[in-house]
Amino acid sequence: MTTYDQLRIQLPTAPRTWLITGVAGFIGCNLLETLLKLDQHVIGLDNFATGHRHNLDQIQQAVTPAQWAHFRMIVGDICHLDDCRAACVGVDYVLHQAALGSVPRSLEDPIATNAANITGFLNMLVAARDARVKRFVYAASSSTYGDHPGLPKVEDAIGKPLSPYAVTKLVNEQYADVFARAYGFKTIGLRYFNIFGARQDPNGAYAAVVPKWTAEMIFNQALWINGDGETSRDFCYIANTVQANLLAATATHPDATNQVYNVAVGERTTLNELCEAIRSALAPRFPHLADFKPNYQDFRAGDVRHSLADISKAKTLLGYEPTHRIGEGLIEAMDWYVANLGKIPPSPPFSKGGDEESPSLKKGVGGFMNAPPVLLLALAAITLALTSSAVSLFANREPRVLRLVATPLLGLSGVAALAAGLSAFDFAQQCRNDAAVRVAVAAVAHSRGRTVWVSIAADWFSHQRSRDLRASIRPRFRARARFTDCAGRI
Repeated sequence: MTTYDQLRIQLPTAPRTWLITGVAGFIGCNLLETLLKLDQHVIGLDNFATGHRHNLDQIQQAVTPAQWAHFRMIVGDICHLDDCRAACVGVDYVLHQAALGSVPRSLEDPIATNAANITGFLNMLVAARDARVKRFVYAASSSTYGDHPGLPKVEDAIGKPLSPYAVTKLVNEQYADVFARAYGFKTIGLRYFNIFGARQDPNGAYAAVVPKWTAEMIFNQALWINGDGETSRDFCYIANTVQANLLAATATHPDATNQVYNVAVGERTTLNELCEAIRSALAPRFPHLADFKPNYQDFRAGDVRHSLADISKAKTLLGYEPTHRIGEGLIEAMDWYVANLGKIPPSPPFSKGGDEESPSLKKGVGGFMNAPPVLLLALAAITLALTSSAVSLFANREPRVLRLVATPLLGLSGVAALAAGLSAFDFAQQCRNDAAVRVAVAAVAHSRGRTVWVSIAADWFSHQRSRDLRASIRPRFRARARFTDCAGRI
C-alpha cells in the first residue's frame, strides 16, 4: 500500500479544513472534488478571472449533497489582503493554486502577472501565517528552471528565467523560504510540469496544449505546432498533481517542509509524439482523423526547448508515486473531453473577475446580433453619413437642435458597429480563430469607446465650453478607460 493510499484511508476518519485558492480553475476544482469525496471541509477562494463556475457545477454533481455541504465558496481576490484573511480563518491547510498562468500572457501583460502572482502570493502568505495555518502548499512551476540546460531537472539547479511568469514563480519560492526562516512558517512548493486532464479549458489564446489540440482534432480544425515539433515536455496527469498536493500538506518526514518538489512523471514526450498520441486516442471515435496532419509555425518566445523532471526527491520525502503515465492519463482525459467538450461554454470576451460586461453588451444590442456583420457595418456607415449631412445642415443653427439631430444618429452608428464587432467575435470563437477574436475584441472596444465620445461631443454642443463640461466628461472618460483596459487583457 502506497503512502497516498494510506492517506486516503486516514483523512475521512479525521476531517480537516482546507483552503483552495483558485478553486474554480483546472487544478483547484480537481483538488476540491478529491477532498470532498474524502469528507473534508473545504473553503474555496476565486475571483473567476480564469476559473469557471461550470467547473464547480460539475463538482457538485460528482459528490453527494452531504459532501457538497462541506464546501463554502468565497468570491474574492488574492490581490486584496482582506479577502485572503477572511478565507484563512479556521483553516488547517492552504493549497494555493490561484495565479495568472501562461508564459505568453506574462509577456503581453507582465504587470497583471506580477500583481496576481507576487502581490497576491505575498498576501496569502501573510494571511495564512497570521491565521496560524499548519502548512502552506503552493503551485510553483517548472518554468523556474529557465535556461539551465541540464536534464533531468533537479530542484537545486536552476538557470535564468525566460519570461515574466517564470520570474514571479521564482519570487514565490524566495518569499516562501524567507517566511520559513523569519517566521518559522511551514511551506512546500510544487513545481508543476505540464499538467493536463479533466476540466482543463480548451478555449482562449492561452489554452494548454492537450485540451486545445483535442478540441481542434475533434472539430477537424487546423492544428499548429510551434517549431519543428521536437520540443519535449514531461506531461503530468491531474491525478498525480492532486496526489502531490495532499501528500505535501500532510507529509510527516522531518525534512519534508520548506522545500520545493518537482511534480511530474519523469518521462519526456515530444510535441510530435503528443499530437500523434491524441490523434490515435481519438481516431476510433472520429474517422476524419485517419489522415489528420498538424501544421508547423515559428518557435514561441519564452519557451524552453526540453523539459524532464527528476522526481526522486518527492518520492523520498513525500511518498509521491505517480499513478498515471502520459498514455493512461490521455485515455482518461480523452474520455472526459469527448463527453464534455460540447458542453463547455466559451470564455466570456470581456470577463475579468466577476465582471459581467459581455452578457450586458449582448443584451443591449438585442436583435442586432442576429444580423450579418457586413450589414451592421453598412448601417453604421449610413448613419455616419447622415450625421455628417445633419452637421452641415444645422451648423449655423442652435447647438441644441444640432444635438437633437446628430446624437441619435451617432448613437445608432455606435450600436451598429458594436453589434457588428460582437457578431464577428461570436463567429471567430466558433471558428476558434484566436487572431480573429482579438481583431473583433479591438473593434468592440473601439465601438464601445465611441459611444462615450458621442456623448462628450453632444455635451460640448450643449455646454458650449461651460465650466461643467470637464465634470461631465471625466466619469465617462474613466468608464471608457476601464473598458479599454478590460478588452486589452483578453
